[in-house]
Amino acid sequence: HLIQRVLLHLYNKGEYAPGKGFEPRLCHRLDTGTSGLVLVAKTAQAYSLLTGLIKERSVKKEYLCVTFGRPKPEKATLNDYLSKDSKKGRVRIGDQHLPDARPI
Repeated sequence: HLIQRVLLHLYNKGEYAPGKGFEPRLCHRLDTGTSGLVLVAKTAQAYSLLTGLIKERSVKKEYLCVTFGRPKPEKATLNDYLSKDSKKGRVRIGDQHLPDARPI
């Protein structure tokens, strides 16, 4: 698991002592099948700042899709909607603007 590896790394560098003060934690997660940068906060102040920026959507995310062959058209803008089902812990992306959906 990623956070255990991060904690071990910080412990070996002398930057983390278990049970003493703030325990470094992940500021967000990556969806299954997605790779990329993960933000880890080493202090409570950094955690508060980073999670706040993520919640207010001040952090810009970019996604790159790797394809085989040349897609047609070569360039396009997709306008879809994301809706969340918090009871099931799932999200849905579709082309219909449902009442609880937000544009993506």
